[in-house]
Amino acid sequence: MNWELFVLREETARQIRIEVLRATIGLALFAIGCAISLTAAAASRIIEALIALVLYHPHVNRLAGTTIRDLARVYGQSVLLTLAAITPVLAVMLWNGWLAETPWSSILPAILLGVGLWLGTLKLMAHPLHDELSVMVGRLRRKHL
Repeated sequence: MNWELFVLREETARQIRIEVLRATIGLALFAIGCAISLTAAAASRIIEALIALVLYHPHVNRLAGTTIRDLARVYGQSVLLTLAAITPVLAVMLWNGWLAETPWSSILPAILLGVGLWLGTLKLMAHPLHDELSVMVGRLRRKHL
C-alpha cells in the first residue's frame, strides 16, 4: 500500500525518487546475484526488500500515522506465519538433501501440514485474516447448503 499513501497525501514526487533509488539498487543487486548463482539472485531480492523497508518506512509511518512498533508487530506476525507455513516442507527437503527428485508423496503432505499450521497460527494470533477467512467460509457454506 505504499504508493496509495503517497498518492492520497499528494507526495508522488517523493515516492518516485524513493522508487527510482530502490529499483536501481535492486536491479544492480539482482544482476550481481544472477552472475553468482540462483541462490545469490534470490538473496538479492531479500536484500532489496530490506532496503525498501529502510527507504519507505519513515515516510509510510508519517503518512499513515503509524510507528515503528506497529510495523514491527506486523512483520513479526508475518515471520511467525511464514515459519509455520514453510517448516514442514523445509523439513522434508532437508531430510531429502534438497533433491529435485524428492517424491510428491513426501512433499504434498508437508504442504498440507504447512497450510494447516498457517491457519492454526492465524487463529492463535487472533489475526484479522482469520476472521476474514471464517466469514468467507461461512458464506460459502450457506450458499452451498
